[in-house]
This record gives sequence, structure tokens and C-alpha cells, in this order.
Amino acid sequence: MDKRENAGFTLIELIVVVTLVAVLTAIILDRVLSYQEQAEKTAVGQVIAAVRSGLQLQFAGLLVRGERRKLVAFARQNPLSVLSELPKDFGGPMPASVQDLEPGLWYYDARNRELVYCPILDSRLSVEGITPPAKKILRFRVELMGDTPGQTVTDGAKATGIRLSSVTPYQWD
Repeated sequence: MDKRENAGFTLIELIVVVTLVAVLTAIILDRVLSYQEQAEKTAVGQVIAAVRSGLQLQFAGLLVRGERRKLVAFARQNPLSVLSELPKDFGGPMPASVQDLEPGLWYYDARNRELVYCPILDSRLSVEGITPPAKKILRFRVELMGDTPGQTVTDGAKATGIRLSSVTPYQWD
């Protein structure tokens, strides 16, 4: 009997197989992380869309009831309060330091009246004015709108609309 039949894999064959497995694992891991980040982007978009809808509905309700005097206070409250229930990933009031933000949670910054989100995965996220290693965060603010497109007002009597806008522009590819 030939010794070559029972020898099993050669060292070269083993190295080739291990290398192929490592390369395939890296490709799969990159795809999984990409899909997870895409899911996070979608979840953030859903929360923002729900808040925008809630703001519009409550704004319209105040107008219909003739309660324009309440518009300024309404625009200054936590925008998540317009939802029937808070998102499961609401972290509460904004911590004193941005470094204390827990990734994957929404916060309300009462001092700046901003809704803040700290992403878990941000490799495909760019936020204007933030460069690594600084923590990337998304900030949104409620604004009362005037008659002219893009015009913001501080007087509820002059408000014709309401919007939730990004404080700093961002792009999530």
C-alpha cells in the first residue's frame, strides 16, 4: 500500500483551504455588518417619519381648535412626546457629555431642544463637521414654519407649518 493514500492533506492544501475560509468569512462578515447598518438606517428613518407625522397632526389639531398660543410651547417640547408610545430605544434625557451617549439610543437634549440619536454602526454615515475619532451623532430640531418656504418663525401667531429638521446635514449611504 502506498503511503501517499493515507497521508491526508498536504500542508499546502491545508493552507489554501484555511485561506479560502478566511477570505469567505471576511466577505460574509462585511455583508452582515452592511445589512445591520442598513437596518439601523431604516429604523432611524422610521422614527423620524413617525415623529414628523405626529408633529403635523398635533400642529393641525392646535390650529383647528384655535390654540395658536400653544404652538411655541408645543414646538419646544420633546418631539417624541407626539408618539403614542416612546421608542424602545429611547435613552431619556441627554447626558452631560457626548462621550456618555450609548450607541443605538435616542435622547432628548432639553437645553438645545434637540432630538439626538447615537448610531451603533456608522461606517457609511458622514455627518457634516464631524471627523473621526469624534463620535457621530444625529441631531434634529422642531421648527415652526412661516409663509415663505424655508422661513422659520418664533411667534405661534405667524406659524403656518411645523417641521423636524436635521441640525447638521448627514449622509447615510
